[in-house]
Amino acid sequence: MKKLTPLGSLPALFVFLVIVRPLVLLFVALCPSSGTEADKPIEMGKVVVTDAKTHTLFMGADISIKEGKEMYPVRDVSGGSWVINVEGKTTTVSARTAPIEIKVTPLLKLTEVSATVTNLKSERVYSFNNDPSTRLTRTLSQAARSNADYQANVNQANAVSDIASRMVTYARNYSISNPDSLIGEPTKLQDVTHAENENLITQSSGPGSDLSVGGAKILSDGLDAVNLAFDVASGKPLVNPYVVAIFRFRPKEAGPGMVQNLIYAKNLNPIDSNTVHVEFEVDGFPPGFELLSSHMHLYNRGVEVGTTVAPRRVELTREEAFEYVKMEYVSSHRNDTLPAVAAMGLLPADLPRRLALGDYRNTVYVRVSKEGLATEAFSDASCTEKIDDAFLSTVVKSIRFKPALERGRPATGIAMLNLNTFTF
Repeated sequence: MKKLTPLGSLPALFVFLVIVRPLVLLFVALCPSSGTEADKPIEMGKVVVTDAKTHTLFMGADISIKEGKEMYPVRDVSGGSWVINVEGKTTTVSARTAPIEIKVTPLLKLTEVSATVTNLKSERVYSFNNDPSTRLTRTLSQAARSNADYQANVNQANAVSDIASRMVTYARNYSISNPDSLIGEPTKLQDVTHAENENLITQSSGPGSDLSVGGAKILSDGLDAVNLAFDVASGKPLVNPYVVAIFRFRPKEAGPGMVQNLIYAKNLNPIDSNTVHVEFEVDGFPPGFELLSSHMHLYNRGVEVGTTVAPRRVELTREEAFEYVKMEYVSSHRNDTLPAVAAMGLLPADLPRRLALGDYRNTVYVRVSKEGLATEAFSDASCTEKIDDAFLSTVVKSIRFKPALERGRPATGIAMLNLNTFTF
């Protein structure tokens, strides 16, 4: 069976559903009818109970980016940029060129797609440039280059010294043979040459000798990044997934009330039922910061996916999910008058093929009860021409509807249904 994709973001009303229904069942069980009927055994009709958990209710996050004067919901992540839709055009916004304003709205969401996340870990680490081992390697490399220069200068100095020695010997011999010559005294020439040679060696040895491997020049300013790692798998393939990580932290030496947020997004490879390991480093934190909390949110094609680590996560059966949708809908339109509208459903597997062949192109009008259940399908808005089609009847009755409302109260109504607009 194919599933009609519904649902969007929903406010927090599920607690009422969870608490009330068990209490009602308990009351029925403890209060038999009065009189002689109380002594008779109670016969119950056959009930088919479906316990399969098909939906996940969880606390998600809607993320919006400011472009110009307006906030736009994020549709995707591309490289280091957020992807939004501005007046029908795909626009990328990057924080690399300028700071951007990001709004995160916590919201209860209901979804049929869920991913299993395990071994989630976030810990403070050094960024690459601030890592002491990186600094040590860089310093040793610089020292090696300086020592190479030093050795070259020493070799040059030795060569100069050798030439100077021969010049001194030549001058001495020449002055002995020619007492009246103008060549200076050999000892003075030797002293000058020796001084220049020593100066050359001293200058070249300065940088190479400054190898403060254990000194302050190599010490880090403090941890300034977070390493986030987890394993993930999904029973339903996620073709275009990305992860958004939200970190709350306190800068070093900041007061208790000083809390900041850092938001990071990253594209992921497609995810399926095979568990894959994801790990990446997020930098940009002030050195020595205190990590207060971290949360990860998984999205596929711009729609958030419920995960096993999502806050306030509850698994629901299909009927429980429908009850939640109805309560959310009614509570959000307390004084409104609205027609019935399709919300969710488990559609026949053969429906996409029939639609591809051109069947059911016309709009169908469905009479819907105040409970949100379909009763009959008609070809006209006045519901006078009933459609006699067994397959269509199966399709219509597999769909659950948000009921019509009259001043905020559920009522019997008519829903317009175009099967070609459904997402499978």
